[in-house]
Amino acid sequence: MSALDALFRDEVEQRAHVLHDGLRRCEQAVPDGEMLFAAQALKGAARVVGVRKAERLADGLELLLGASESAGRLLTAAQRQACADALELIEAIAQSGAARADEVATEAQLADLLERLAVPAPVAAVTRRTRSPASVTAATRDLFRQECEQHTRAMSEGLLALEREPDQPALLDRLMRASHSVKGAARAVGLDSAVALAHAAEDQLERARRRQILVGPDLVDALLAASDLIQRIGVAVSSGGEPPADETLLGCAMRITQTGLASLVHPTGSEADGEGSAAAPRATRQAAEEDRVVRIRATQLSRLVALSGELVVETGRQGLLAAAQQRMRRQQAGIADLLDELQQSMAALPGGHAQRSRMDTLRKRLNDLRASNATWSDDFEQHARRKEDLSLRLYREALDSRLQPLSDGLGGFPRLVRDIARRLGKQAGLTVSGETHRIDRDILERIEAPLNHLLRNALDHGLEAPAVRRERGKPEQGRVSIDARVVSGLLEISVTDDGAGIDIDKVRARVVEKGLETADAARSLPQERLLDHLFVSGFSTADQVTEISGRGVGLAVVRSVMRDVGGSVSLHTMAGEGVRFELRMPISRSVLRAVVVSIAGEPHAFALTRVDRLVRLTPAEVLSAGNRRYFVVDGRTVSLVRACELLELGSGDPSDRQLDVVVVSDFGHSVGFIVDAVLSEQDMVLQPLDPRLGRVPDLSAAAVLPDGRPVLVLDAEDMVRSVLRAQGTQTSAHDAHPPASSARRLRVLVADDTATIREMERDLLARAGYEVMTAADGMEAWQLLQGTDVDLVMTDVDMPRLDGIGLIRSIRQDARLKALPVIVVSYRASASDRQQGLDAGATVYMTKADYEDSHLLDTVARLVGRP
Repeated sequence: MSALDALFRDEVEQRAHVLHDGLRRCEQAVPDGEMLFAAQALKGAARVVGVRKAERLADGLELLLGASESAGRLLTAAQRQACADALELIEAIAQSGAARADEVATEAQLADLLERLAVPAPVAAVTRRTRSPASVTAATRDLFRQECEQHTRAMSEGLLALEREPDQPALLDRLMRASHSVKGAARAVGLDSAVALAHAAEDQLERARRRQILVGPDLVDALLAASDLIQRIGVAVSSGGEPPADETLLGCAMRITQTGLASLVHPTGSEADGEGSAAAPRATRQAAEEDRVVRIRATQLSRLVALSGELVVETGRQGLLAAAQQRMRRQQAGIADLLDELQQSMAALPGGHAQRSRMDTLRKRLNDLRASNATWSDDFEQHARRKEDLSLRLYREALDSRLQPLSDGLGGFPRLVRDIARRLGKQAGLTVSGETHRIDRDILERIEAPLNHLLRNALDHGLEAPAVRRERGKPEQGRVSIDARVVSGLLEISVTDDGAGIDIDKVRARVVEKGLETADAARSLPQERLLDHLFVSGFSTADQVTEISGRGVGLAVVRSVMRDVGGSVSLHTMAGEGVRFELRMPISRSVLRAVVVSIAGEPHAFALTRVDRLVRLTPAEVLSAGNRRYFVVDGRTVSLVRACELLELGSGDPSDRQLDVVVVSDFGHSVGFIVDAVLSEQDMVLQPLDPRLGRVPDLSAAAVLPDGRPVLVLDAEDMVRSVLRAQGTQTSAHDAHPPASSARRLRVLVADDTATIREMERDLLARAGYEVMTAADGMEAWQLLQGTDVDLVMTDVDMPRLDGIGLIRSIRQDARLKALPVIVVSYRASASDRQQGLDAGATVYMTKADYEDSHLLDTVARLVGRP
């Protein structure tokens, strides 16, 4: 008998015991869930090992038991006997082995038993038989996806921990519970193959807990593959897509079983078996209940956070009202003092008695008013304190509902590091700290891709091979870490490796090779400016492109995404010791931590994440070179520009007083903006600009100060770009507004709200020789088309402010642009979506799922020619 037959025999023995006991109870009770689970487990085991006759018998057994349980009816004596006969035949097949199944169970016996197990029509009408996923409600499919995400995350994390320390019964219990939960959820939506896959995983985990098999990398690989498939199933069922084929799922289940066979050890005896078999139900019963979850639309949640944030700001105005009330009380005290002086001066006048009487009445009324005001003031202060406390608590609760722990977004990274390191033949371990810090869920979703890129770079380019690390006196296992902390109201995430560091000479040579700097200029560039070129799209120091990294897109995406979320990224390296990337970002997108300054007498705000430092300069520290002013700090040259002049608010104060300067860095350059004064640092609730304004240069949003004054939030990136453009300084490949040229290259405008896709399309076209401009949505693309000549537009369909269809219609209605070729590149792939794009005026409609780089470039060349 083969090892696979032995496993099937053990499974049948375990489940048959449950079913025999259950059938005895069925004389007076309907079948229970434990019996249904045992029958389902038998069917899954028979399917995995390929014993078709046993699978059909177990399926008939499950159908009859499930129908009886659903209808609440007792099994008849004939039905109980049919179940017992089917169970005995399955046991006989298991004892003889799969190869002799036809000898043990003839087709005639099988047909007779299946007929006896058939569900009577009246009972079948009320049974809760397995359903098709398409017949399940949308809410149930969404819950199934959530279940899959939750349990597969627990499986991935647990399996990685199990690989490090295999002998952990408690961890095996948790993994078995996760597999069991997935199996139940899959059964509820009618996915038998997913049930079989989850059962195969649960079965091997149970054998590992009984110490019948050893947990090694191969078994962990197989179980992780199952976890990935289950997650794909959840996404497919939720979105109405097609889940992985049954053959794929059953093939994975077979791989798990065969890997378990290869890991067999001699069992420790019947005592160990008994302990293991009893432990799983006990562990299942001890599973803690989760908090109830309610569903709410994301837009409603965003409005709730925004409104509660506004309430906090409005509550802050109560302090101004209280101050005004205090001033009123002081004025009343002053009036009382004047009355005293007037009364004394009137005492010496003839006939002053009548006047003194009137004065006494006036004093009494004034005292009554002062007392009333004092009482009102005290009541107001108590009310204000309570309202401030309640509004802050409301805001924190509302904000907390949008915040998620970092661990929700970092959970897959230990698995990522493990898999990539194994593929590269390296040893690496990931440590994470600060994962309990919470951040806006939108920001968390956006930064997952940048963190993924940074980890891939660290593994591929940073960490050395084990032999090299030994030669350099390092441990064979490299160390990669993600460390999060909150500093000054901002979240800072560091991604660090202890590899070889960045080869500065190689970067300098590549900068010259790509024509980004002359050889002389590259030699004189400080390291910070030199490393900034690594964030340019298409720039890479890799000698060859792999599926892991080397295309020069990853770091460009990192910077682009960080800008989109209002954050920044910086890079530090030391030869032989590794690289550290530091990402700074706001914790919430609804509230901005900002530096408030005065410009031309009006309040303006810089996002704190974009401010390098605040400096106060004396006139002697301001240097000049031609028409440009600058100063030097930490060995860096920082250009000086009056913010009021850049914003066209006047020429500013030309006096020789000390200058308040806000220093911002971008595109490898630092610019100091001279302001009237630095007023404060505070949180403010952002209000987007009216979309009818289009893209407003140098501005990003608006807000309201605690005293009720409006404040404009400045776009620091756009301001730096404006300064560099005015100075004629090259702003690298990130400049979305290149200067016009009489002999310019063919120019393509790419509009897509997804930074990764935008950067990839830009990189592809730029490497082909096209000049590329980008826009984050249709409105920004339309604004760019008003002032720039382009030869072709590539656009997505689903974008904020103005979608792709609206952009195309605007282009076709413009006399100057109506002949402009437009390519739609969208995830929408249905015939109606395609027809809608073509009807709007698209020249070509392509889907992101099926286009290839060469096909896209050929299409662009066919429409506008090659560079």
